[in-house]
Amino acid sequence: VARLGEGLIPSAHATDDGPVEAVELPGAEAFVLGVQWHPEAGDDVRVMRALVAAASG
Repeated sequence: VARLGEGLIPSAHATDDGPVEAVELPGAEAFVLGVQWHPEAGDDVRVMRALVAAASG
């Protein structure tokens, strides 16, 4: 992500060269998270758990 949209905040950066790889929208009425990787493909399942919890809730 080169430029964030209005209200978005960066929540993850690439470890090798630092670009934004995830954004959040604080205060949104629904679950808002944008990522530029495949969270389901890794060992860290926190993003997928948060999505399931938001959809269940």
